[in-house]
Amino acid sequence: MTFFGAAQIHYGRLMEDPEAKAAFKYTLPSLKSAMQAPAAADFMTASALAGEKGKGQEREDAARYLARANDLDALPYGAFRYVTFANLVNETEDAAKWDPSIQAAMPSRADCFWRFIAAAPWTANTYYDLGNTLYGEYDMPKAWRVWDLGRAADPDWKSSLMRGVPQLEARLRRDFPDSF
Repeated sequence: MTFFGAAQIHYGRLMEDPEAKAAFKYTLPSLKSAMQAPAAADFMTASALAGEKGKGQEREDAARYLARANDLDALPYGAFRYVTFANLVNETEDAAKWDPSIQAAMPSRADCFWRFIAAAPWTANTYYDLGNTLYGEYDMPKAWRVWDLGRAADPDWKSSLMRGVPQLEARLRRDFPDSF
């Protein structure tokens, strides 16, 4: 879980700073070994599925695991399971067909993101994901407030997924000037 927390917080630096990238490469064999351990397998599967669009039983099984993995909450960055769950729902085409007890066991998608933001308020990538969720639900005012919060909370937001938000804003201002 610490890896996911660190990656969420320091994504830009890990990807752009040569010194950080070299340190990351040095630790990669140990990380890969830890991530392949049986205790990490279910979370790793859920994380991989949450990062791409799809559908099917494997996704429902991963969501069920995340909904039941309360023991992760006690770990540093264990609240990242909520981000993973929300992104898994967002990326799953047939999530509405899942066993209703799965969704009932978890907070709303927005609240899943807020849980991790409460634990690590400087994580621009989580604000980005939450903003995208709200934007996808056509709640543009809340999406923009969330993105603005992310930019205010994380001084390194330009090296995160948030770096695309200003381009979206510029395009919308250009294409829909009456809305601004």
